[in-house]
Formats: sequence, structure tokens, C-alpha cells
Amino acid sequence: MTKAEYTKYLTKAMHWCSHTERCKTDLKQKLRQWKAPAYLYDSIADELQNENFIDENRYANAYVSDKFRFNKWGKTKIYHALKQKQIPEKFISQALQTIDDEDYIATARTLMEEKNRQIDDEYQKRKQKVFRFMATRGFETGIIFDLWDNMEV
Repeated sequence: MTKAEYTKYLTKAMHWCSHTERCKTDLKQKLRQWKAPAYLYDSIADELQNENFIDENRYANAYVSDKFRFNKWGKTKIYHALKQKQIPEKFISQALQTIDDEDYIATARTLMEEKNRQIDDEYQKRKQKVFRFMATRGFETGIIFDLWDNMEV
């Protein structure tokens, strides 16, 4: 690989990373799509990190904010998605702490109430379906039980 080819992939990656927050895992996947040689992945990722195009802490914060606010995901689902992207544990836990507890409970309550209204089954089946729905959204079982116990069903 020549310096010109390295520069080509680096420039392309800089442009791609400048549009929105990216992580190293996303970058390496994109380089694979572009058919860049595998031995360039780490050096390009390091260069982009040094130039502040990639910041895994910044990425984790943006990811947590977006997935909670727009997708209404719970902390468990967000945590596992970030682990899958190989984000360091310390960045994940710091980012998850940025979610306001009151907003978190209010969002979970709203989702649970909406789902409960949609299901037209007897009590036990409805409870199972609502619990399963909330768990797949990534809300913790303790919160699900507390909200169900305090909800008028």
C-alpha cells in the first residue's frame, strides 16, 4: 500500500467521521466496506483519534442520549449495544449516568401504560406481554415490577 492510498482512505474516513459521532468499531466496519487493507485499520483509527475525529467517550454520551431520547431504550439495552461496539466500560457507565432518573422512570411509565392499553387480554397474559415488551426495550426488571405494582391495571 502506498502513502497515497493510505492518505486516500484516511481522508475518506475523516470526511465520514466529521458528519456524526463514530466509534472505532464503526470505522473499521466502514473501512472493510471500502475494501481498505486490514493492516491499515488500526493506524487510521489511531490517527483519527489523535486528530479528535473519533472519541469513544464522546460517542458513548451521544449514543446514550440519542437511544434514550429518540428510541426510548432502557439502560440495559443501551449498555449491551455499546459493549457490542467495544466501547470501554468506564465510558459506558459514565454515559449511562447522564440519563436523568426522573426522565428515565417517566419514559418507562409512559411506555408501559401505552403497551398495557394496546393489549386486550386477561390480566396475567397482559402482564406477561407488557413485562416482555419492557425487558426487550432494555428496562431493568426491578423498575418494571415497581411500575407495574404502582400502575392502575
